[in-house]
Amino acid sequence: MESLNGWLSDAIVNFIALHLYQKLPNDIKDKVNIVDSNMCDSIKYDPRPDISDIFEHNKINNQRWQFFLYNNNTQNGNIRGTHWSLIVFNKEDKNFYFLDSINTGVPLLVKKFVSKICSYMKVRMKSIMPVQCPKQQNGTDCGIYLIEYVNVILWNLHFPAKSWKNFDLLTAERLKKSRSSWRKLLTDLILGRTSV
Repeated sequence: MESLNGWLSDAIVNFIALHLYQKLPNDIKDKVNIVDSNMCDSIKYDPRPDISDIFEHNKINNQRWQFFLYNNNTQNGNIRGTHWSLIVFNKEDKNFYFLDSINTGVPLLVKKFVSKICSYMKVRMKSIMPVQCPKQQNGTDCGIYLIEYVNVILWNLHFPAKSWKNFDLLTAERLKKSRSSWRKLLTDLILGRTSV
């Protein structure tokens, strides 16, 4: 549980994102696909010229919304990068969006990743649009911000008239409470005090 006091590991980020997805009502769940950090790494580092099987197996490009949990590691097999960010693809407008708790621009590694995705999704790559979103005030909260970006967007999808990019609910106080509530859920699961 030490991981929830600072940097969030791939396992914790992936688990929480899956937990959020599983709690969605079916009408929203049918529109969303969350591509976990392990699949993102498979996409980044698979040397084969054709990796369409990864996309087919993970139903990437089937739903309207694709959420890529992106870790900036730079070596295959290295599950620890130094930063989390979220890449969102909206199939309706065929745009990629970049949400990051530190950067305001789009890093080259993200551009390369999205370029690779486009070739398999048969989508012409437009520019990757940075989304104005709350920024972290320290060097360790990027994982919590990633999780809460996903959480807020999923919540916003319940309200079609509301912009999916509305982060008014994501305050510093909410982020502090979020870390505590995720820590409690994971501790309770480990100790057998609750089930998912």
